[in-house]
Amino acid sequence: MKNLVVYFFLALGLIACQTAPRAVQKGAEYFNLPAYFKAEAQRLKEEAPAYQKVIWAKGEIDSISGETLDWEKELAIFGREQLHEPAVREDYQRDSITLENGYEIRYQSLIEKRNLQRLVLEYGPKKELQSLQLSLRQNNTVYAGQSELRYWPKKGYQLHKDQKVVAFDSAQYRLHLHFLAH
Repeated sequence: MKNLVVYFFLALGLIACQTAPRAVQKGAEYFNLPAYFKAEAQRLKEEAPAYQKVIWAKGEIDSISGETLDWEKELAIFGREQLHEPAVREDYQRDSITLENGYEIRYQSLIEKRNLQRLVLEYGPKKELQSLQLSLRQNNTVYAGQSELRYWPKKGYQLHKDQKVVAFDSAQYRLHLHFLAH
């Protein structure tokens, strides 16, 4: 009987030491650029909006209009960064700002060598993405470049790129694509 009481209190003690499983706290969500732009490419493929694309390169201006593009390829530059991956998250500071008619979420790189230096997402009052801005930087022994990219869902996008390749002149590129009403 004595042993039974000891075992009872030992079992009770073991049960008391166990903690109830807790839900893992996810923390702040990090924007999934590849998934977003894959979905946008699919949407644009289905909608097939008419567009006008203006390209400024090396002092020349070219304008292209049309209704079909390989949207996955066209938007690829926007969706390369893996900001949503857990291994990368600690390299970015995430802040949010309340705006008069919505809010903004900003991701700023804490690591100078990161390609993605800044991401700014602006949301409207119904939590719909209104604009996305990326600041990219590449710098190595052969190439140095900076890019500013902006994307407006259902409106278009723009790209400003400055680059310098060793033993070549600097180059600046500007591209603006906007969707035409249909």
